[in-house]
Amino acid sequence: MPRKCSTGHCSNILPEDYTFKTCERCRESARAYKARRKAAKAAENSNEGSRRSPRSSPASSGPTSVEPAETDACHPTTPCASSRSSIEPLPSIDRSISEDPEFSDITYDDAQALMVALRTAATMDDITFRGRYYISADALISYKERVDQTVKEIWQVTGYRWTVHDHERLDNGHRTRLWCSQDEAHKKAAKPSTKPDVKHRDTLGMTRYPCKSSLSVTCKAALAPTRDNLDLVVSVALKHHASDDHRPYFDVTLPLEAIEIIRRQIEWAKPNEILREVQAKFPHVSAMQVHGAWAKMSEVLWKRDLEQLPSARILLKEFRNDVDVFDVETPEGVEQLCWGMKLIAKPLREQTVEIGLDATYDTNSKHLELYSIMAEYDNAGFPLSYCLLSTATSMDVQKRKKALKAWAEHVREMYNVNPTFVHLDKDMGEIGMAREVWVAKIQLCWWHLRRAVRTRLAKNKLSTSPYNPQRAHGEFPFIDIAFTPPGQPDPTEHEGGLDAEAAAVSDGPEKRSVNALFIRLPGSYIPNSSDGTSTFPEEPPQHLHASEQCQTDSEEVFSATAPRAGAYAAASPSLTIRIPSTAERAASATSDSHDGAPSAAARVFCPEEYREHIVDMMERHLCAHPLIPGYSHPSPEGIREWAVREIYNFCVDHDLREVWAYLWENWYRPGRWELWARAPHPQIPRLKTTMLLESHWRKIKHDFLHHFRLPRLDLLAWVIVKQLARTYYRKLDMRLTDTGRYRELPDWRKAFKHEWKRCESASCIVPFKSKYRPNPFRWVCTCPYFSTSRFLLCKHLVRTVHSVEPIFFLQVTRNRTTPFWSHPTLIPLDNDEILAIGGVIDGPHASTPIEVLPRRPSVIERQCASIISQQDDIANDSDSDDDVIDVGIKGTYHERMTATIALLRDLADGLEFQLQFYDNRLLEAVERDTAGAIRLARNIQQKERDANSMHASPKTWEASNVMYYHPRPSSSHSRHATAGANN
Repeated sequence: MPRKCSTGHCSNILPEDYTFKTCERCRESARAYKARRKAAKAAENSNEGSRRSPRSSPASSGPTSVEPAETDACHPTTPCASSRSSIEPLPSIDRSISEDPEFSDITYDDAQALMVALRTAATMDDITFRGRYYISADALISYKERVDQTVKEIWQVTGYRWTVHDHERLDNGHRTRLWCSQDEAHKKAAKPSTKPDVKHRDTLGMTRYPCKSSLSVTCKAALAPTRDNLDLVVSVALKHHASDDHRPYFDVTLPLEAIEIIRRQIEWAKPNEILREVQAKFPHVSAMQVHGAWAKMSEVLWKRDLEQLPSARILLKEFRNDVDVFDVETPEGVEQLCWGMKLIAKPLREQTVEIGLDATYDTNSKHLELYSIMAEYDNAGFPLSYCLLSTATSMDVQKRKKALKAWAEHVREMYNVNPTFVHLDKDMGEIGMAREVWVAKIQLCWWHLRRAVRTRLAKNKLSTSPYNPQRAHGEFPFIDIAFTPPGQPDPTEHEGGLDAEAAAVSDGPEKRSVNALFIRLPGSYIPNSSDGTSTFPEEPPQHLHASEQCQTDSEEVFSATAPRAGAYAAASPSLTIRIPSTAERAASATSDSHDGAPSAAARVFCPEEYREHIVDMMERHLCAHPLIPGYSHPSPEGIREWAVREIYNFCVDHDLREVWAYLWENWYRPGRWELWARAPHPQIPRLKTTMLLESHWRKIKHDFLHHFRLPRLDLLAWVIVKQLARTYYRKLDMRLTDTGRYRELPDWRKAFKHEWKRCESASCIVPFKSKYRPNPFRWVCTCPYFSTSRFLLCKHLVRTVHSVEPIFFLQVTRNRTTPFWSHPTLIPLDNDEILAIGGVIDGPHASTPIEVLPRRPSVIERQCASIISQQDDIANDSDSDDDVIDVGIKGTYHERMTATIALLRDLADGLEFQLQFYDNRLLEAVERDTAGAIRLARNIQQKERDANSMHASPKTWEASNVMYYHPRPSSSHSRHATAGANN
């Protein structure tokens, strides 16, 4: 096989009998380069020697002997080896210190003596230093590694950091030349990023100074071994001019100990938790550094492919013990990845009554939407499944709805998820999907509904959703057909999107105002030229189009007589003229008004003083239910009629025509009322909002993705499965496992207890007013506060039961039908007492409380011996067993302590033996892995100093790891104690 020239840029073929690795042309270029380099070096030395007078190095302390500097055979890298296409001189660098023969190296005993001398020299403004030391060779450390370690130590000693200029490989060693990182003469030019859509920022680097710096560190084999067989020599030549305002280099790199903290906790701790620990030790470390290091070091855990979606799919299949990856058929152009959380979904199989579905955005760099289905259990949310979806490039009709339907069907079939309630926001695509997958009550989130209504009422745009007064009047005769918005509707305004019924209304003929007059004028007609006669269209145009009920006050009415039949043939379409009503003219004048203060008669969509009243009415309508008496006929139909009548009468009383049209078409008409009102279903759900999903998104974004700018899909999947899900595993296990202790109870129980105590202490007139009729047996009340309260509580009901025991707040169960709360200790008062205060009793069995089996009967049957104090908040037990630690060494105290002392002494002896090798890598490993022991030793020293000092003030707190350490007495205290014993 023919050989090629070893020079990187050369492709010449070498002869078979050629003995060299490079071609003759490259060899000639190398020889010429060496000759020119040698001549330039000689001329530079001659010029420098003539300009400068001899002077000695300021660092003269500590040398054992002074010897002339050794001349090493320096063979710089040839252009072939450095892949240079032409012979060019090296960049300019000050070589006066490293190559001036008038300066002699001072030989020091070892590296420590050289660094001590260099530290002394660094205190001067102008540093000129040359020194060397001998050391034995180590097969595990190369020449370059020895140089790198020396450079790092010089940085620690001088306080100035050095940037590498070049590396020279010598025949018998290695040399590195550097300059100060803050030298303004060597500042690199800024290179703007060429990435697309990049934001160029005015970021300034560190301050630069006229250092005129140079540093040369050489490690090579000694010409002749010394008497101690030290066969390597390390030479340091440094020059640095520091002005008065030159600041030492402030290191912003991540310390090794901080990196080790991140590496040690990368699989188990959140980035924010790691950040707090790192910044406690290294305050200069920023959050971006920690999160960047966390993402980089964790790549081995989650990155499986360069492409993000295949990498995430491969990663999830590796977690087969935790998740189920769904094989979903996706249409062309749809990107979708779905998986189920089997460790959560299987324990909750057939126990899921309520679920929530929602999506979030800006969680990944591919801009896929992240969907989640969460199950409600004990008023807390647990994620059942996730879906990453993007339909941006698909042309399929209803693409998003089909993709979500395929995902939801997999969840339903695999985990037997058949809920009674599905909580959603007002997105019509999600609503349509949920209706096709589950036979369940769709319940819109009250928080999203309230925000949407408040936002629309605050706008001054008068045009609103297309309103059909005939359909509203046909369902409720008390709705006046004439009570309509005067302006034109906006066919694009529909809360949550356009559904099928709204589309049918929008696609129909334009609704004509009953107060508008339409006049259609016939077009031009010409005689029929074919037979000389004239013809008229079969259906003559209608000249006057107006409602029979239309009565005009000051409108001008135009009339026209129809032309004779057969006189003309139509040649152009007819022209329709619409004369607006007075109300429409006022609305048009308001909408066309320009900048400036509106007039007093200017019409607005909804005045500010009515907005909150409308929102409060809608909340009452949402919470009304046949199980809760006091509003209307106890039926879904009666409640809807009451709600529509109340909101309609309010709009009529205040002439809010546009508001009524908006509310009816978006919230109160058939097809929309059933989505948000509780009344259509026989049960009342526990959840009122989808805040469990919003809290879930907050945990993902705030705790993990806050400092990542759109992370990769595989990183997002790993965070969800391996980081975030761990908290839900533990929380679910605490709910399902009866440990005999009430630890880490749900947050809602503490809020429920607070609300109960507030109702218990609230002032109340006894007997109650006639309109307030509490029934403790069904746990309902007719007061307005009861239906809208979070926990279905009121002060009237609390007064109709006996005082509850503290265990009640730990075990009470929330039901979805009457009675809404059940517990053996929730006992109503006697019938006479209830009637006396104005309550209601049910039938002959009213004296016995209705029992509903709780979800955890073993807890209900527990004796009250474990009742905690009523004054204490619900919190963790203090007698925890979490502090028991296994130290790993078995035996008695003396045996274990002796073994530990022997181990530490042996470690110290071994480390002392390592001093001769001067290997910084070992030192860094020891400092990293024994950081805890070093902190303990320093705390012990501080405690002994404080104990033996006569001036130290007593401390209230001390380090917890030395709390049980007994300080040793000082030598003076020991002598006094011995003299006292002898006397």
